[in-house]
Amino acid sequence: MLIDTDVLIWLFRGQPSARKALEKADRIQLSTITYMELVHGMQLADALIAASAVESGAPLMTANTKHYKVIPEIDLKMYRP
Repeated sequence: MLIDTDVLIWLFRGQPSARKALEKADRIQLSTITYMELVHGMQLADALIAASAVESGAPLMTANTKHYKVIPEIDLKMYRP
């Protein structure tokens, strides 16, 4: 499963539900964009993360479903902190 940056931020903040959600994922994947956002604090376009999910066919776990729900090709998995 492709994991959006916000889910990882919740994990880093110590949110137990983020840890549990990630533990349930079969396989965790990070896009290059997510990695760059985490390492460099860059505010890169959600469109690039969406493109990664579409291209790979991986479901996208995010708390920001409003950013992605307009793209029907993405299998969104809602994370609720």
